[in-house]
Amino acid sequence: MQNNIDVSVVIPVYDNKIGLMRCLLSLSGQRYPKDNYEVIVVDDGSRDGLNECIEEQRKHYLLELKYIYQCHKGPAAARNAGIAKAQGKIVVFTDSDCVAKESWLEEVIKGYYDIRVAGVGGVIKANPTSSIISQYCAYVKMNEEPKIDTSGIVYLITGNASFKKECLESVGGFDERYSFPGGEDPDLCYRLKQNGYIFQCNRNAVVYNSHKETLKSLSLSYFCYGKGESYLNLRKMYSWDFNSVKGFRRFLTFFISIYRILIVSFKALTLFLKLPFFILYYHREGLMARQSCSYALLDYIKNLSFIFGYMIGRLKWFDEN
Repeated sequence: MQNNIDVSVVIPVYDNKIGLMRCLLSLSGQRYPKDNYEVIVVDDGSRDGLNECIEEQRKHYLLELKYIYQCHKGPAAARNAGIAKAQGKIVVFTDSDCVAKESWLEEVIKGYYDIRVAGVGGVIKANPTSSIISQYCAYVKMNEEPKIDTSGIVYLITGNASFKKECLESVGGFDERYSFPGGEDPDLCYRLKQNGYIFQCNRNAVVYNSHKETLKSLSLSYFCYGKGESYLNLRKMYSWDFNSVKGFRRFLTFFISIYRILIVSFKALTLFLKLPFFILYYHREGLMARQSCSYALLDYIKNLSFIFGYMIGRLKWFDEN
Protein backbone atom coordinates (compact mmCIF):
# COMPACT_ATOMS: atom_id res chain seq x y z
CA MET A 1 0.00 0.00 0.00
CA GLN A 2 2.73 2.46 0.94
CA ASN A 3 4.50 2.09 -2.44
CA ASN A 4 1.60 3.87 -4.18
CA ILE A 5 1.50 6.91 -1.92
CA ASP A 6 1.92 10.22 -3.76
CA VAL A 7 0.23 12.56 -1.26
CA SER A 8 0.99 13.01 2.44
CA VAL A 9 -1.46 14.94 4.64
CA VAL A 10 0.25 16.45 7.71
CA ILE A 11 -1.79 17.58 10.72
CA PRO A 12 -0.05 19.27 13.67
CA VAL A 13 -2.12 19.01 16.84
CA TYR A 14 -1.85 20.26 20.39
CA ASP A 15 -4.51 19.40 23.00
CA ASN A 16 -7.37 19.02 20.52
CA LYS A 17 -8.22 15.33 20.35
CA ILE A 18 -11.94 15.92 19.75
CA GLY A 19 -11.31 18.22 16.79
CA LEU A 20 -8.70 15.83 15.42
CA MET A 21 -11.16 12.92 15.45
CA ARG A 22 -13.57 14.95 13.31
CA CYS A 23 -10.73 15.92 11.00
CA LEU A 24 -9.60 12.29 10.56
CA LEU A 25 -13.15 11.18 9.89
CA SER A 26 -13.40 13.69 7.03
CA LEU A 27 -10.06 12.52 5.63
CA SER A 28 -11.19 8.90 5.65
CA GLY A 29 -14.11 9.92 3.43
CA GLN A 30 -12.04 11.51 0.65
CA ARG A 31 -12.79 10.56 -2.96
CA TYR A 32 -9.06 10.51 -3.68
CA PRO A 33 -7.86 6.86 -3.93
CA LYS A 34 -7.14 5.52 -0.44
CA ASP A 35 -3.99 3.72 -1.60
CA ASN A 36 -2.49 6.98 -2.85
CA TYR A 37 -2.41 9.10 0.29
CA GLU A 38 -1.30 8.87 3.88
CA VAL A 39 -2.18 10.93 6.95
CA ILE A 40 0.54 11.97 9.40
CA VAL A 41 -0.57 13.27 12.80
CA VAL A 42 2.17 15.18 14.62
CA ASP A 43 1.39 15.49 18.33
CA ASP A 44 3.13 18.63 19.57
CA GLY A 45 3.30 17.54 23.21
CA SER A 46 -0.44 17.20 23.90
CA ARG A 47 -1.56 16.57 27.48
CA ASP A 48 -5.14 15.46 26.77
CA GLY A 49 -4.53 11.76 26.12
CA LEU A 50 -4.31 12.13 22.35
CA ASN A 51 -2.02 9.11 21.89
CA GLU A 52 -4.43 6.71 23.60
CA CYS A 53 -7.36 8.19 21.70
CA ILE A 54 -5.68 7.64 18.32
CA GLU A 55 -4.85 4.03 19.16
CA GLU A 56 -8.46 3.42 20.20
CA GLN A 57 -9.92 5.07 17.11
CA ARG A 58 -7.38 3.91 14.52
CA LYS A 59 -9.51 0.94 13.43
CA HIS A 60 -12.41 3.26 12.58
CA TYR A 61 -10.45 5.19 9.96
CA LEU A 62 -9.73 3.59 6.60
CA LEU A 63 -6.45 5.46 6.35
CA GLU A 64 -2.73 4.94 6.12
CA LEU A 65 -2.25 6.71 9.46
CA LYS A 66 1.07 7.62 11.08
CA TYR A 67 1.46 9.13 14.54
CA ILE A 68 4.49 11.18 15.62
CA TYR A 69 5.03 12.59 19.10
CA GLN A 70 7.37 15.47 19.91
CA CYS A 71 7.91 17.78 22.87
CA HIS A 72 6.00 21.04 22.58
CA LYS A 73 7.93 23.09 19.99
CA GLY A 74 5.16 24.80 18.04
CA PRO A 75 3.38 24.16 14.71
CA ALA A 76 6.38 24.99 12.50
CA ALA A 77 8.49 22.27 14.12
CA ALA A 78 5.54 19.87 14.06
CA ARG A 79 5.03 20.37 10.33
CA ASN A 80 8.73 19.83 9.70
CA ALA A 81 8.53 16.54 11.58
CA GLY A 82 5.67 15.53 9.29
CA ILE A 83 7.59 16.56 6.18
CA ALA A 84 10.54 14.41 7.25
CA LYS A 85 8.31 11.32 7.47
CA ALA A 86 6.22 12.08 4.37
CA GLN A 87 6.39 9.58 1.51
CA GLY A 88 4.32 11.62 -0.93
CA LYS A 89 5.74 14.02 -3.50
CA ILE A 90 3.00 16.45 -2.46
CA VAL A 91 2.68 17.39 1.22
CA VAL A 92 -0.75 18.74 2.16
CA PHE A 93 -1.36 20.63 5.40
CA THR A 94 -4.49 21.19 7.41
CA ASP A 95 -5.25 21.84 11.07
CA SER A 96 -6.82 19.63 13.70
CA ASP A 97 -9.87 21.91 13.95
CA CYS A 98 -10.63 21.65 10.22
CA VAL A 99 -13.02 19.29 8.45
CA ALA A 100 -12.30 18.55 4.79
CA LYS A 101 -14.88 18.37 2.03
CA GLU A 102 -14.87 14.92 0.38
CA SER A 103 -13.42 16.34 -2.86
CA TRP A 104 -10.67 18.27 -1.05
CA LEU A 105 -7.59 16.23 -1.98
CA GLU A 106 -8.79 15.76 -5.57
CA GLU A 107 -9.13 19.50 -6.01
CA VAL A 108 -5.80 20.30 -4.35
CA ILE A 109 -3.89 18.03 -6.73
CA LYS A 110 -5.53 19.64 -9.78
CA GLY A 111 -3.57 22.83 -9.09
CA TYR A 112 -0.21 21.28 -9.99
CA TYR A 113 -0.45 21.82 -13.75
CA ASP A 114 2.63 24.07 -14.06
CA ILE A 115 6.16 22.94 -13.20
CA ARG A 116 6.79 26.31 -11.53
CA VAL A 117 3.96 25.75 -9.05
CA ALA A 118 5.44 25.01 -5.63
CA GLY A 119 2.19 25.12 -3.70
CA VAL A 120 -1.57 25.01 -4.05
CA GLY A 121 -4.01 26.41 -1.51
CA GLY A 122 -7.74 26.25 -1.11
CA VAL A 123 -10.52 27.94 0.83
CA ILE A 124 -11.22 27.71 4.56
CA LYS A 125 -14.96 28.21 4.93
CA ALA A 126 -16.46 29.17 8.24
CA ASN A 127 -18.71 26.81 10.15
CA PRO A 128 -19.80 29.24 12.89
CA THR A 129 -21.20 28.20 16.25
CA SER A 130 -23.52 30.22 18.49
CA SER A 131 -20.52 32.15 19.86
CA ILE A 132 -20.48 35.83 18.87
CA ILE A 133 -16.72 35.51 18.32
CA SER A 134 -17.17 32.61 15.90
CA GLN A 135 -19.95 34.46 14.05
CA TYR A 136 -17.76 37.55 13.77
CA CYS A 137 -14.86 35.53 12.32
CA ALA A 138 -17.24 34.04 9.77
CA TYR A 139 -18.64 37.45 8.84
CA VAL A 140 -15.24 39.05 8.22
CA LYS A 141 -14.03 35.87 6.45
CA MET A 142 -11.04 35.46 8.75
CA ASN A 143 -8.21 33.63 6.95
CA GLU A 144 -10.62 32.31 4.33
CA GLU A 145 -8.35 32.42 1.26
CA PRO A 146 -4.66 32.74 0.39
CA LYS A 147 -3.27 36.27 0.64
CA ILE A 148 -3.31 37.90 -2.80
CA ASP A 149 -1.98 41.25 -4.04
CA THR A 150 -1.20 42.76 -7.46
CA SER A 151 1.78 40.41 -7.88
CA GLY A 152 -0.37 37.31 -7.39
CA ILE A 153 -0.60 34.96 -4.44
CA VAL A 154 1.66 36.16 -1.62
CA TYR A 155 1.21 33.22 0.72
CA LEU A 156 -0.95 30.18 1.43
CA ILE A 157 -2.65 29.56 4.77
CA THR A 158 -1.55 26.24 6.24
CA GLY A 159 -5.05 25.32 7.37
CA ASN A 160 -5.54 24.47 3.69
CA ALA A 161 -2.26 24.42 1.79
CA SER A 162 -0.02 22.00 -0.05
CA PHE A 163 3.53 22.07 -1.36
CA LYS A 164 5.85 19.88 -3.39
CA LYS A 165 8.08 18.09 -0.93
CA GLU A 166 11.21 18.85 -2.95
CA CYS A 167 10.39 22.56 -2.84
CA LEU A 168 9.90 22.46 0.92
CA GLU A 169 13.23 20.73 1.34
CA SER A 170 14.99 23.20 -0.97
CA VAL A 171 14.27 26.07 1.46
CA GLY A 172 14.71 24.07 4.67
CA GLY A 173 11.02 23.70 5.47
CA PHE A 174 9.29 25.88 8.03
CA ASP A 175 11.45 28.13 10.19
CA GLU A 176 11.22 26.67 13.68
CA ARG A 177 12.07 30.00 15.28
CA TYR A 178 8.35 30.62 14.85
CA SER A 179 7.52 28.69 18.00
CA PHE A 180 4.03 30.22 18.02
CA PRO A 181 1.14 29.71 15.56
CA GLY A 182 1.34 32.77 13.34
CA GLY A 183 3.69 33.97 10.61
CA GLU A 184 5.35 30.67 9.74
CA ASP A 185 3.28 30.22 6.56
CA PRO A 186 3.96 33.71 5.09
CA ASP A 187 7.63 33.21 5.96
CA LEU A 188 7.82 29.87 4.13
CA CYS A 189 6.05 31.25 1.07
CA TYR A 190 8.28 34.32 1.02
CA ARG A 191 11.37 32.10 0.80
CA LEU A 192 9.79 29.93 -1.91
CA LYS A 193 8.90 33.01 -3.96
CA GLN A 194 12.47 34.28 -3.58
CA ASN A 195 13.52 31.04 -5.32
CA GLY A 196 11.24 31.76 -8.27
CA TYR A 197 8.32 29.50 -7.39
CA ILE A 198 4.66 30.44 -7.75
CA PHE A 199 1.44 29.40 -6.00
CA GLN A 200 -2.04 28.53 -7.17
CA CYS A 201 -5.42 28.71 -5.47
CA ASN A 202 -8.23 26.27 -6.23
CA ARG A 203 -11.40 27.58 -4.60
CA ASN A 204 -13.02 24.18 -5.02
CA ALA A 205 -10.53 22.72 -2.51
CA VAL A 206 -12.53 23.38 0.65
CA VAL A 207 -12.13 22.72 4.35
CA TYR A 208 -14.45 23.96 7.10
CA ASN A 209 -13.41 25.60 10.35
CA SER A 210 -15.49 26.86 13.27
CA HIS A 211 -12.86 29.54 14.00
CA LYS A 212 -12.37 31.10 17.41
CA GLU A 213 -14.86 30.65 20.24
CA THR A 214 -13.55 33.09 22.85
CA LEU A 215 -12.21 36.61 23.01
CA LYS A 216 -8.97 35.27 24.47
CA SER A 217 -8.36 32.91 21.53
CA LEU A 218 -9.15 35.65 18.98
CA SER A 219 -6.82 38.13 20.70
CA LEU A 220 -4.03 35.58 21.03
CA SER A 221 -4.28 34.65 17.35
CA TYR A 222 -3.89 38.24 16.20
CA PHE A 223 -1.14 38.87 18.73
CA CYS A 224 0.78 35.98 17.14
CA TYR A 225 0.02 37.25 13.63
CA GLY A 226 1.48 40.62 14.57
CA LYS A 227 4.54 39.02 16.11
CA GLY A 228 5.02 36.89 13.00
CA GLU A 229 4.65 39.92 10.74
CA SER A 230 7.40 41.65 12.71
CA TYR A 231 9.75 38.68 12.30
CA LEU A 232 9.03 38.44 8.58
CA ASN A 233 9.77 42.13 8.06
CA LEU A 234 13.16 41.60 9.68
CA ARG A 235 13.81 38.67 7.35
CA LYS A 236 12.97 40.80 4.34
CA MET A 237 15.34 43.51 5.54
CA TYR A 238 18.33 41.33 6.39
CA SER A 239 17.52 37.79 5.26
CA TRP A 240 17.09 37.01 8.97
CA ASP A 241 20.64 35.78 9.46
CA PHE A 242 20.36 36.96 13.06
CA ASN A 243 23.71 35.59 14.21
CA SER A 244 25.60 37.77 11.73
CA VAL A 245 23.70 41.04 12.20
CA LYS A 246 26.42 43.24 13.67
CA GLY A 247 27.78 46.76 13.55
CA PHE A 248 26.10 49.07 11.10
CA ARG A 249 23.32 46.69 10.11
CA ARG A 250 22.34 46.21 13.74
CA PHE A 251 22.56 49.96 14.36
CA LEU A 252 20.36 50.68 11.33
CA THR A 253 17.89 47.95 12.23
CA PHE A 254 17.55 49.38 15.73
CA PHE A 255 16.52 52.81 14.48
CA ILE A 256 14.21 51.45 11.80
CA SER A 257 12.56 49.27 14.44
CA ILE A 258 12.13 52.21 16.82
CA TYR A 259 10.54 54.17 13.97
CA ARG A 260 8.14 51.32 13.19
CA ILE A 261 7.27 50.87 16.87
CA LEU A 262 6.40 54.58 17.07
CA ILE A 263 4.23 54.24 13.97
CA VAL A 264 2.31 51.24 15.29
CA SER A 265 1.99 52.94 18.70
CA PHE A 266 0.37 55.90 16.97
CA LYS A 267 -1.97 53.52 15.14
CA ALA A 268 -2.91 51.94 18.45
CA LEU A 269 -3.81 55.36 19.87
CA THR A 270 -5.91 56.31 16.84
CA LEU A 271 -7.77 52.99 16.70
CA PHE A 272 -10.10 54.01 19.51
CA LEU A 273 -11.02 57.19 17.63
CA LYS A 274 -12.03 55.04 14.65
CA LEU A 275 -14.44 52.93 16.71
CA PRO A 276 -17.54 54.99 15.75
CA PHE A 277 -16.65 54.56 12.07
CA PHE A 278 -16.38 50.78 12.56
CA ILE A 279 -19.88 50.80 14.10
CA LEU A 280 -21.25 52.89 11.23
CA TYR A 281 -19.68 50.54 8.68
CA TYR A 282 -21.36 47.45 10.10
CA HIS A 283 -24.67 49.28 10.50
CA ARG A 284 -24.58 50.24 6.81
CA GLU A 285 -23.91 46.57 6.03
CA GLY A 286 -27.35 45.84 7.44
CA LEU A 287 -26.46 44.56 10.90
CA MET A 288 -28.54 45.36 13.96
CA ALA A 289 -27.24 48.01 16.36
CA ARG A 290 -26.10 45.53 19.02
CA GLN A 291 -24.30 43.36 16.49
CA SER A 292 -22.71 46.40 14.83
CA CYS A 293 -21.31 47.57 18.17
CA SER A 294 -20.06 44.08 19.05
CA TYR A 295 -18.32 43.57 15.71
CA ALA A 296 -16.78 47.06 15.81
CA LEU A 297 -15.41 46.38 19.29
CA LEU A 298 -13.98 43.05 18.10
CA ASP A 299 -12.33 44.87 15.17
CA TYR A 300 -10.73 47.20 17.69
CA ILE A 301 -9.51 44.37 19.95
CA LYS A 302 -8.26 42.35 16.97
CA ASN A 303 -6.25 45.22 15.51
CA LEU A 304 -4.91 46.26 18.91
CA SER A 305 -3.75 42.68 19.56
CA PHE A 306 -1.97 42.61 16.19
CA ILE A 307 -0.20 45.90 16.90
CA PHE A 308 0.83 44.79 20.39
CA GLY A 309 2.18 41.52 18.96
CA TYR A 310 4.15 43.44 16.34
CA MET A 311 5.74 45.64 18.99
CA ILE A 312 6.60 42.68 21.22
CA GLY A 313 8.13 40.88 18.23
CA ARG A 314 10.46 43.79 17.55
CA LEU A 315 11.48 44.16 21.19
CA LYS A 316 11.96 40.41 21.61
CA TRP A 317 14.35 40.33 18.65
CA PHE A 318 16.63 42.93 20.27
CA ASP A 319 16.39 41.18 23.63
CA GLU A 320 17.65 37.96 22.04
CA ASN A 321 20.32 39.55 19.85
